[in-house]
Amino acid sequence: MKYLKQNVCAFISAMIWGTAFVAQSVCSEHIGPFTTTALRSVIAAVFLTVVVFLKRKVGRKKSVFKDKIYFKKLLSSGIVCGIILSMATILQQTGIGDTGAGKTAFITAMYVVIVPVLGIFFKKKAGRGVWTAVAVAVIGFYFLCLHGDGGISLAVSDLFVLLCAFMFSVHIIVVDNVSDGVDGIELSCIQFYTASLLSLIFMLAYEKVIFLEIAACLLPLMYIGVFSSGIAYTLQIMAQKGSNPTVISLILALESVFAVLAEHIIGGTNVKSMTWWEILGCALIFSAVLLSQIPFNELKKICITKKNREGESLFF
Repeated sequence: MKYLKQNVCAFISAMIWGTAFVAQSVCSEHIGPFTTTALRSVIAAVFLTVVVFLKRKVGRKKSVFKDKIYFKKLLSSGIVCGIILSMATILQQTGIGDTGAGKTAFITAMYVVIVPVLGIFFKKKAGRGVWTAVAVAVIGFYFLCLHGDGGISLAVSDLFVLLCAFMFSVHIIVVDNVSDGVDGIELSCIQFYTASLLSLIFMLAYEKVIFLEIAACLLPLMYIGVFSSGIAYTLQIMAQKGSNPTVISLILALESVFAVLAEHIIGGTNVKSMTWWEILGCALIFSAVLLSQIPFNELKKICITKKNREGESLFF
């Protein structure tokens, strides 16, 4: 009961992000990845601007522009995060059309495994459990690439999604290193303005904007803009405050399960039926995600401490 509020927030976030994969898949049928990323980022930025304004007004805080030192740090951190986030989102949106919502969700979920591996470069040790999780994830990805005839091939769309998982991992690490001393929602707001600007430039340069096609997927765009990028991010921040990070990570990892369920329940013309090999691959990747979050070192210390205590009690 102690962490009920945080766990509920994390669960809702996972559900929103999972169902958002279907919305992204629908958008890929009408508009390009740059256009989708640009529009969802603009919607998210505007939504978060309203949230920040109301939050500061209710809290009677002064404008961010009046604190020059704080605003400078917020702006620089937000720009860096926005650049990485826009790259990750564009890669994911590029691949989801051919890969499918469910499969994309499970490949993207590999970021949970990749993060501790990249942490090595920041002098953060990865235990045996992490390396075991990496091995299981690689095997799972292998099965995702298998054809029905037993052959294997890595589709370009799958590669884009795999690169997206890597970029999301980089984004998580960067946020972890630059978010100290700044408000999480305000940081997200700046990063979405940055993502909007970058993706708008690429959209105008490489894609033809057809307003009828945008209108055809306006509802999915609003969903991923407001709910996935705006509300779910806010709920994630609420979930992480004063809670167990391992438990929250495990709950958030359920987004891949929600994506598969949503893809087959909501449906659409872009639903990708999974083979048994792909289902096995998804199961292995999800297992790797869970395995990577188990604190084996802490459990080992607890077991050793318990053993020592039992030994002492026997001795005395």
